Amino acid sequence: MNEQADQLPYPVLGDRFTDAFAHAVRLHARQARKDTTISYLTHLMAVCSLVLEDGGDEDQAIAALLHDGPEIKVVSQSSTRSASASATRSRTWWMACPTRSS
Repeated sequence: MNEQADQLPYPVLGDRFTDAFAHAVRLHARQARKDTTISYLTHLMAVCSLVLEDGGDEDQAIAALLHDGPEIKVVSQSSTRSASASATRSRTWWMACPTRSS
């Protein structure tokens, strides 16, 4: 039997990664890449892929998925307050994530 097939991948991406990915989807599902109709999530997945393919661990992969969460573009004063609250919720969610290890 193939020895590589019996080995777990590195890193093993668990519940923390799944939760972070779901959170990134919630934050960016309705965003498109600049001047395109391509989902902004493709950028986050591409960055995450580069991190993992370069040997990054689960924490680094999660950081890649969430790296643009706090940077929400705003247009008006009311949306500024909304974006600030959303960014704070994003950081708070990540810090309080029940599956996050210290």
